[in-house]
Amino acid sequence: MHPCFIYSIKQVTTLPIGPQMPRYAQVISHEPSCRERIKVKFKRHCTQLVGWVSDFFFFLSNFFLPLFPTVLPLIIASSLPLLYFFIFYFFTVLYTLFIIRRISLFYFFSLLKPTRQ
Repeated sequence: MHPCFIYSIKQVTTLPIGPQMPRYAQVISHEPSCRERIKVKFKRHCTQLVGWVSDFFFFLSNFFLPLFPTVLPLIIASSLPLLYFFIFYFFTVLYTLFIIRRISLFYFFSLLKPTRQ
């Protein structure tokens, strides 16, 4: 039997009804299955993660909100030229690679054409 499905059999007496003898019933106590255990662990981890994330954002809000009127605009303004440079550099490199690819494909397809003799 799979280790995640553990059943224990208990004997439980039922009250006699009328002149009947006491009956014995087998009650199977159900241990949590693998799926149920995983669900419980997953819920526990999710609540832990949500707590950590909320604590992190609480820390960020307490740390960065006082910086908004003073320091943060200066940081953003000083990083804009660098951002523009990287965007320009990225698109220049991308366009150059695109042109090289087009030229190389054009050259490759020109080699495939039959030559006149």
